[in-house]
Amino acid sequence: ERAYLEVDHIEPFALGGKAELENLRLLCSTHNRYRAQLTFGKQWRRAFE
Repeated sequence: ERAYLEVDHIEPFALGGKAELENLRLLCSTHNRYRAQLTFGKQWRRAFE
């Protein structure tokens, strides 16, 4: 749903990805959190809950 869209870095900012249009996309909040969990692990997700 568009009300829950978030800007996602294709190459994560924390891993050196740039905050440039070519490296950004819109994801729903659920998929954005899922992708972060795949990249950084479950420990990361728990830190933000």
